[in-house]
Formats: sequence, structure tokens, C-alpha cells
Amino acid sequence: MVAALLRIPPATRDVESTLFDSFKEACSTLHEGLELNDQELVCCFCTYLGYSNNVIAYIGHTTPTTIRKRKERIRKKLPTDLYQVIFGEKG
Repeated sequence: MVAALLRIPPATRDVESTLFDSFKEACSTLHEGLELNDQELVCCFCTYLGYSNNVIAYIGHTTPTTIRKRKERIRKKLPTDLYQVIFGEKG
């Protein structure tokens, strides 16, 4: 984990840290109760805040395609009503 953090630019670590600090209660519920990993949490928070897949991919040092796949995995883990609140989608 530490080695992975060292490869992440400081500005990105600050964004992730700010997200987790701002959404502490939600982090706890989603991480422990629904077993979302940190990358999935960042994807949820950024989407909820209105960031595009391109921006989320930039923050996570990945591709927009990976973000779309991640959202599909999240859809399978979350109850439908919670998914709709976070991602603003119907069914």
C-alpha cells in the first residue's frame, strides 16, 4: 500500500484524502457495510459530485473504460435505491 501511495502524485493524494475526510460517515457505511474498496468509494463520491468518467479516471490514474467497468461492479454491490441516489440513474 505504501509503495502504491508513493507512485501517486501528491495533488491526487490530496483529492482522495479530502474526499474521504468529507464523507467519513458514508465511507464507513459503504466500505464496511457494502464492502466497497477505496477505488470504488472514490468513484462513488466523484460521480455524486458530478465529475465525468474522464476526470475520475485522471484522479484514479486509470482509463474511462476502467471507470465504466468499476461502476458496473458497484451497481451489483449496492441496493438499487442507493445506486440511483449516487449515480442519478433510473433502474
